[in-house]
Order: sequence, then C-alpha cells, then structure tokens
Amino acid sequence: MASSAQFAVAGTSVQIVTSYGENRLVLLHNSNDHPAFIGGSSAVTTTTGWQFAKDTDQEIWVPIGSELWAITGGSTTTISVLFLKP
Repeated sequence: MASSAQFAVAGTSVQIVTSYGENRLVLLHNSNDHPAFIGGSSAVTTTTGWQFAKDTDQEIWVPIGSELWAITGGSTTTISVLFLKP
C-alpha cells in the first residue's frame, strides 16, 4: 500500500516519517530552491543533519521504530513523502 504527504519545513524541525512497526521505503522530494537537512530525531540541525539538496529526489529505507525529521536554514521548503510498504 502506498500513501503520500507533504510537509512545509522551515527553521524548526518537523517530523516527516513517523515510527512504524516494520521497515518502510520512503521516497522524498525537496521541491524548492534551497536544501533541507534530514535526521533521526527532533534534535536534527543544519549541522548534524544529512543535506537533502534542492529540487532532488531521494529513496530511503526507514528501519522498524525509526523516524525522520527535517529542518532548513530558515527558508521554507516543501518536502513530499511517498510511503511504500515492502
């Protein structure tokens, strides 16, 4: 089963993938002109997060019980998430 969501991400971290009872494949798209930073907790920052470049797609396997959070340097970006069940 697939589902999708969009998140407005700015200078405060936003949870974009919640904890789930099994591994999940998620496809991410950063649709704006500046990068976002992805991490595994609400403490993600622009220095500790993985840089998710502007206007790109990324496929990520999220392990059981894990979460993904996102933040930017202040400018708002939209991150689209497509959730796929293996």
